[in-house]
Order: sequence, then C-alpha cells, then structure tokens
Amino acid sequence: PFNFYGPMNGAPPAVLADELGDVYWVIADTVWGNTTIRKFVFSDGRKGATRWTYANQAAAQQTFQGGGAPKFSAVYLEAYQRICVAHFGAQSFMVLDRNLNLLHQYQLWSSTPTQSAQYPYLVSDGLKLMAGWTTSVDAAPETQYGGIHFMVNTSAGHPAGWVTGAGVPISLPTPADGGPCENIVPPPYLTAADNPWLSHTLIDGNAVHLAFMGLDVMVQRTYVNGVPTVYHDSSNRYVPNPTPFSGATLNMMNPAGFFFKGQDGALYAVGADKTKMINGRRPLIVLKSSDGAQTWQDY
Repeated sequence: PFNFYGPMNGAPPAVLADELGDVYWVIADTVWGNTTIRKFVFSDGRKGATRWTYANQAAAQQTFQGGGAPKFSAVYLEAYQRICVAHFGAQSFMVLDRNLNLLHQYQLWSSTPTQSAQYPYLVSDGLKLMAGWTTSVDAAPETQYGGIHFMVNTSAGHPAGWVTGAGVPISLPTPADGGPCENIVPPPYLTAADNPWLSHTLIDGNAVHLAFMGLDVMVQRTYVNGVPTVYHDSSNRYVPNPTPFSGATLNMMNPAGFFFKGQDGALYAVGADKTKMINGRRPLIVLKSSDGAQTWQDY
C-alpha cells in the first residue's frame, strides 16, 4: 500500500509526470507543516520512491511562514526538467530538479492584514510557467474575493524571470492585490455576492486562457501578450447580449474545472453544466474550441 508518511488533513496531493514516465506525488502535510515530494521511477515499476521533505521550522526558515498548506499547486516544466510548487498567502515558492534537489525557494506573494493570495494555480505549456491567484479581502462582516490575477515566468521558475502578461518585469514578492499584474475580473463582478473564483487556466505560447465563476456567472477570458482578446460571459451584467461560455446545449458553470490542449491543436474545457441535473448532481461536460477560444462547441 502507498504510505503518505503522515496526515494530510484533507488536502489531496498533486500528481505530476515527466517525459521519462516518472511520477511525482506532491503531498501537503498540514498537520506538521511540511511539503513532501515522492518520486516513483518508471524503470522500476514505480515501486521505488525518493522522499524529499521541506520542513518549515521557524528557526531554520525565518523568511517563509507555512509550508504544507492545504491550498497549493504544483507543475512540471518539461523544457527545463523542473518541478514548481506554490503555496497560498505569504508562503514559499519552491523549484526543484528531477532529482528533487531544491534549486530556488522564495516568497512569490506578499500579504497584508486584510489581503492575501489564495487558491494558487500553476500551469505550464512545458516552457512557460503561469501563476494565477485569487485575492482574498478580509472586510467586515465577511471575507470576499477582490480580483483574480496572473503572471508569467519564462526562466524555469527563477525569481528574476517573473513578468506580467504584457511582459513587464515584476519585483517580488508581488502584492496579493496583484500590483502590476492583470486583473481578469471586470468591476461588475467584484461584489461580495459574486466572490469571483479562478476555475480554469491554460497557457499556450503567448496566449493565456482563464475562466472564473461568480454568483450566477461563468466568465472566460483570453489574453494574448497581456491584451484581452476574448470575452465570454454567461450573464449580461458587463456587456449587452454577451456570448456565453457554452456550446449549443452545454453551459459551463464550475468552480474547479480545467483547460487542456489536444493533439489536434484544439482547446478543451472540462467542468460542470449550469442548467442540467442528473440524480441531483450537475453532470461533467466538455467544450471544444478550434479557434483559440473565440468560439466554443459541445463536445
């Protein structure tokens, strides 16, 4: 049986794979405050494992608080053979090689008493790395989400390689409110009722595809070199008669979906349907776009 070597407190692991077929499990131990990465080598049937643990003790790591956070994201950069792990809030960002040697460790976002970076989302096309996050605003009487931002790294996760979508260099740590980074949420959706939530992301060359969910809306946006070029909206609060993030019969409405690019070059979006119910649950659906997210079709 697979042994996680400690409690996970409900945080599921991230599962990565490299070009050799080796598999990496990134495990957040929220009880002990560790991040454990285990490597299963394809050549030995994935039975062997290399275990590397980042033990975040205040005496040894005074700069970075946390580690093993339940809100984290991990991705493998194939072009550089690098593993990147991001934790939420003012916690550490780590870059490792395929042998699990720690190469970089630094703070990606800064927090204030009222704002923090939540729900980090790392994606890569194998060469470029994109980090997206939701800004959490602690304001009475409740916490709400005050925007969704993204930035891009073109230097294998090196701290000097972060830029905005438009290519403007960023000084780290980036403010949780986005600082110079693009905010994909239009003002009408920055309400306490909406609490806009980053759902889908994909980076594809110079294009970044993102989608977020609000109270009664699913919005999909595409940025090319930092410039918004596509806008799909399932409501009419922002633009008159908008084009929804949907096909002919399938309507996307999901807080935790994903994009991927197929071998045919088309984009696919996976999530839950907004209007259909099967046995009291929303069914999973897939939308397809053959024109860079300009239009979507049922799949």
